[in-house]
Amino acid sequence: MVARQVSDPPPSGDWRADLTEAAHRIRQMTLRHPWLARHALNAEDFGPGALAMTESTLGLLDGRGLDTGDMLDAWWTLLAFVQGHAFAEARRHEARQRRADERETGAPAPSFLDKAAESGEYPLSTRALREAPRPTDPRDAFDRRLGHVLDGLAQAFFERDRR
Repeated sequence: MVARQVSDPPPSGDWRADLTEAAHRIRQMTLRHPWLARHALNAEDFGPGALAMTESTLGLLDGRGLDTGDMLDAWWTLLAFVQGHAFAEARRHEARQRRADERETGAPAPSFLDKAAESGEYPLSTRALREAPRPTDPRDAFDRRLGHVLDGLAQAFFERDRR
């Protein structure tokens, strides 16, 4: 029933804007219910809410020259990205809260990543995780990465006749 919370408005005529709006709705639902992202959505497990969400999103893609297989591929790609990103976002929030709680109760133990970085065995990962600019707003990171996904969908499904 939770998935029923994500129903999209009628298509605007701009597939990218429509899918962006759908992605934000799914992200918000997943952040409210992080347990949902642990359950892969597949046809065998559809209930009324998941079916309504799927119908709504497929409706954003219908009539754009895609066959049903392409529409499903685009939908599953978007859903996998959004749920994975939102689940990771929720987990990071939980970890920050745990660290804050540890600071209040005493010195926090070094994290696995701290220990791995000290070992020198993972120089690229250490550099990437420690030096990469961090957006202050999780939505900024989501929007940037969603743009990459939508660029890929554009090439795979919407611009393929132009090649």
